Amino acid sequence: MKLLDPDVFTSFSLASLTELPAAVLLALFLDRWGRRWMGFASMFLCGIFSFVAIATPSGSTTVAMAIIARLGVNIVANIGFQYAAEMLSTVVRAQGVSLIHIIGYIAHILGPYIIYLADIDPSLPLVALGLLSFGHAFLTLGLPETLNQELPETLQEGNDFGKEQSFWWVPCISSSKMLKKSYRKKKGLSNPAFTGSVQKMDCTRL
Repeated sequence: MKLLDPDVFTSFSLASLTELPAAVLLALFLDRWGRRWMGFASMFLCGIFSFVAIATPSGSTTVAMAIIARLGVNIVANIGFQYAAEMLSTVVRAQGVSLIHIIGYIAHILGPYIIYLADIDPSLPLVALGLLSFGHAFLTLGLPETLNQELPETLQEGNDFGKEQSFWWVPCISSSKMLKKSYRKKKGLSNPAFTGSVQKMDCTRL
């Protein structure tokens, strides 16, 4: 955004305008479309509009393309936070979230180097961001869907999580809820909290 508009206040304001629409879209559709395919679509959209911005003449049209690409990034960033809380097993969730933040800090360090590729060629930053977006989009398809699933609590459950899912399963159009509790019970992976049994305990013994 800084490269597309020389005024830093304008570029920052335009980029910030995408935060609220991204949050509203997530609130409306994340629990219908699921995390995996919505993350893929958002990053794929970002990649497409990054390359479209290169092909369009400099001006308001290019800025509009960049704003749409930024919207896709904001959507995926929020999906990533949701994924971290749901997909990581309970016993390693804190360590996993910390590792994700460390990787994010590394990305912040590398960010300026991508921007200053414009000193070589003005289109290189958008080319790099577009390629990264496409790569991230297809990597997202390798993750399991967490919508309406019994989330993993142990390391073994984390290793087996998502194995029963079809690659093409999309929650909003599938006739099956894909919970497949029979599979998890067969493998001994069902969470005790979902068995429905309640044990009474004498509080005087605590």
